[in-house]
Amino acid sequence: MRDLYHRLELEPTATEEQIAAALEEHPDLQGYSAILLDEERRALYDRVHATLKMIGTLRFRLDLDKSEAWFIRRYPDFAIMPKPILGAAEQDTGEEAAKTASRRKKERRRKRLLFAALAALVVAAAILLVLTFY
Repeated sequence: MRDLYHRLELEPTATEEQIAAALEEHPDLQGYSAILLDEERRALYDRVHATLKMIGTLRFRLDLDKSEAWFIRRYPDFAIMPKPILGAAEQDTGEEAAKTASRRKKERRRKRLLFAALAALVVAAAILLVLTFY
């Protein structure tokens, strides 16, 4: 699935006239006019689009987009790629090491919670797709 709004350089709140004009400027995306210019299909696309955006954001926050994962291969438009970290990390000693360990523990706890939220979103997206097409 593609992020059509991003490719058309539009906001999801764009009007049908704006979408039609943008589709004329991008002939390679003309096939998507049936989705974006039909009220029912666009409403479905908007729900899935919002869910995939949330999943992409959660994956980024969980540092899951650093590898060649299924989400990146299947939904590259929704993957938020991390920016490279510049500079070399220095070795922590003494109190800094204890603070770093505490931060890492909190970060792991936060990541577990975010991962649970991501799993819930994936299940919700799957249920939404199943209910929509059956």
